[in-house]
Amino acid sequence: IGKTWVPHLNQSREISLDLKSSKSFESSNEVEVVFQSSQTDGSALLFMVDEGIHLVTGYKNQNLRNHYLSERELTLGFLTNFGSIIQQDKSLKTFLMGGGDEISDPGSNVDKSKFFKTVARSSGIIPIEDGTIRYTFPEPGMEGKFRVVAFAVSSDGFGMTTEHLQVQDPVSLDISLPRFLAPDDTVLGKLQVRSNDFSGEVKINVSVDDTSITKKIELQDGETLVDEIKMQVSRIGTIPVTVE
Repeated sequence: IGKTWVPHLNQSREISLDLKSSKSFESSNEVEVVFQSSQTDGSALLFMVDEGIHLVTGYKNQNLRNHYLSERELTLGFLTNFGSIIQQDKSLKTFLMGGGDEISDPGSNVDKSKFFKTVARSSGIIPIEDGTIRYTFPEPGMEGKFRVVAFAVSSDGFGMTTEHLQVQDPVSLDISLPRFLAPDDTVLGKLQVRSNDFSGEVKINVSVDDTSITKKIELQDGETLVDEIKMQVSRIGTIPVTVE
């Protein structure tokens, strides 16, 4: 007694999605995402998430096709004449949904930094019109790599795809700051200014608590300069830091 997997799918059961819009944006611009669908109508759901969030756990999106239309472990056991249950193939993956244990994680009660930004946005359910999925996300307000996941469903089938977008400004700031200070400490944070596609004068406003200064830096295209951010406070509490 044995078993085998024989796939038999109608072509309309799978919706193919192809990204037609740009993969490069600036942090202050809205992000328009356009997908071409193999089916002319239906509904779609788009997500745009900072790739840094996924890197914390190494999370990878599972394809809906592999879950619903591929071989899964049977939930039934068969008893042979010899009284032995046929063992299922334990190498088959089970489908895991997030949103459970991490909610009750004690770390969720720790104050989150407002200085370092993350982005996780959803389009909500939107229509597929004439084979096109179009949605504009608000400006990300940060640089980095973003993962865009598109889900589509119609009366005949469904599909999904994962794409990556790069958000980068003409001038980038890389900042290294301490997580905490003791009153009357003096600490020098690091500020790296990197020209990606810019030549000229750059003005940087740095504010630490109630002290503000303006730095002027001359940059050449492709040049990287390193400066310091002086941090000295005499009070207890959360210290606001702004660099723009």
